[in-house]
Amino acid sequence: MRRGKFFAPNEGRTDRMIRALLGLVFLYMGLTISPWLYIIAAIAFLTAIDGFCLLYWLLGISTRKK
Repeated sequence: MRRGKFFAPNEGRTDRMIRALLGLVFLYMGLTISPWLYIIAAIAFLTAIDGFCLLYWLLGISTRKK
């Protein structure tokens, strides 16, 4: 399925791997420190899977190779 320009992926492979790793870290921290960190973990995982970051889009940033 082809996406429109609005939700085009704007994260590179390295960026997505870092987000997935941070998602795991925040998931663990949610177990040990505060359940609120689950929200950050979920956001990190979802953006890693989808490849689209709303903040990057708002700032006009893209780490994806063209």
